[in-house]
Amino acid sequence: MLSIVLGSMITILAVWVNFSGIFVLPASLGAAENEDIAAFYRAGQLAGLGQAAQSYIPEVFQEPFSESNKNLLFLNPPHALLFMQPFASLTYPMAKVTYLVVSALALVGLAFCWAPKSALSAFVLLALSPGIFFTLDYLQLSPIVTFCLTYALLNAGKRPVLSGLLLAFATIKPQYGLLVPVFLAARGYWKTILVATIAALLLMLLSVVIYQLSIWTAFVGSLVSGGHATQAGFLLDLMPTVHTMAGKLGAPDSVRLLTQVTAIFLSACLIWYVRDIGSREERVGVTLLAAAFAAPSFMMYDWLHVSVALLLLATGRASWPLWFQLVAGLLWIAPYVAVFLVHIDPNATSWFTGFMPLLTGFVLFGAVWLLDRTGNVQTTPRPVQ
Repeated sequence: MLSIVLGSMITILAVWVNFSGIFVLPASLGAAENEDIAAFYRAGQLAGLGQAAQSYIPEVFQEPFSESNKNLLFLNPPHALLFMQPFASLTYPMAKVTYLVVSALALVGLAFCWAPKSALSAFVLLALSPGIFFTLDYLQLSPIVTFCLTYALLNAGKRPVLSGLLLAFATIKPQYGLLVPVFLAARGYWKTILVATIAALLLMLLSVVIYQLSIWTAFVGSLVSGGHATQAGFLLDLMPTVHTMAGKLGAPDSVRLLTQVTAIFLSACLIWYVRDIGSREERVGVTLLAAAFAAPSFMMYDWLHVSVALLLLATGRASWPLWFQLVAGLLWIAPYVAVFLVHIDPNATSWFTGFMPLLTGFVLFGAVWLLDRTGNVQTTPRPVQ
């Protein structure tokens, strides 16, 4: 509870004092400063001009950006352009307003997913969570993708068609749904798998029809030797992944790859192991946390993914052991700890973010161990007061 209160207070201060720029509406794409939605707008703009493949060529893609946005890359798969092209048909100020409105609606959706009987309280807590901190700072897609994944996993059994469609949309950020098929298969949600697979394939086919096969050739080239490969080679403090941790310890690329593959395998095993243990909310919480731990590309601005996982675990039962609450609380406020350390010693921040996967993994394995100890007892989620 202390970490939730502390995190909420810092979020209010950060948004209204340091990040009030989120409410500024630049007149054009070139006037936008420190906004990742400029990348999505630019990609949609190129698609509208019939130059979709140019989105994966950094020199062309970055040409109209302001100096503070010159490092932006387009890393989403080609079918994401099907949604970004209409987005770019708006003026940039209207596109930013649209993004903020849709993100707010996604938070509302997450609130109803998590605590439908106390949705207003849940929305306020989510809006003030550390998980929203970097999302607001960078203006990223985390609320939208996290809502799609959370709703789909919670409702795959009773609403397979809608869940499958949302999962297909979420493939615009494929790394975060890497382990979703494991969860669905473990629970026997085959209809959801079928709908999601067909819908995703149709989106990919439509992208080929509209943008031609060259768009996928450019995407694969980016993965091998373009923007994707360049970013993966950096040991970014903003990317607290297992392979980044291994890289900061001096591991060669082959070992970094091996550690990430091992994390994916172990996470998949944990999801399968808890398939019949605990409540629905707890199983989904484990899956979301495992997905964050296993993702080969996971940024701090996607921390809402972790926040929702922790909230689902927290409300899945009446109480957790104190030691687990303390470690989970540290994971909850981890983005703020990283920012705080910047003002003390940048190297401390680098090492803290580097070892954040260990913290995530400890909470993940601890949650599974505790769930296993309680057997198959189905608990009633505690409403948010």
